[in-house]
Amino acid sequence: MDYMVLAVQQWVNNTYRGRNGYELAPENGKTGWSTVYALTRALQIELGISTPADNFGEGTTNAYKAWGE
Repeated sequence: MDYMVLAVQQWVNNTYRGRNGYELAPENGKTGWSTVYALTRALQIELGISTPADNFGEGTTNAYKAWGE
């Protein structure tokens, strides 16, 4: 288990829990796609994307560039 990964998992869950479209990261201190997806969805929430998803597609790219890459 990596304590820094666990800290990120706990932070992202505490920050975005209950927000529309957010899915919890497992709090196990292990790297993996579930954590990456949670962070991707958190970014999309910050960018104002109404329906967050696991992928970083064209909509996320455009919103990110408009935000000021």
